[in-house]
Amino acid sequence: MTLIKEINDLRRELSQSRSRVHDLETTLGVHRNTGRAAAAAVDASSTGNNAVMQLQLEEKSKVVELQRTEIMRLRSQLMDMERPASAAVSRPSSAARLPPMPVGAQ
Repeated sequence: MTLIKEINDLRRELSQSRSRVHDLETTLGVHRNTGRAAAAAVDASSTGNNAVMQLQLEEKSKVVELQRTEIMRLRSQLMDMERPASAAVSRPSSAARLPPMPVGAQ
């Protein structure tokens, strides 16, 4: 349960980070928008904040990548923990034959 909660928390953080990265990319003009957002992106790049925003974007991208790696590690750990539990519940195959009963026993 703790792992599932931690995975959900990481997914939530990842979603928030992606949203922030998208907002930064929009501000930098990576995503071409129409209307005020595009004008704001042009204004932001002309004021010299472009370098700062680029550094923030790179930092956020690194955080997203680290979170993806952590999610993969947690999924692997979760699968490893589930594997022994499912192996203990396994039944013998139906193709196995029982030994013959002795003829005189009842």
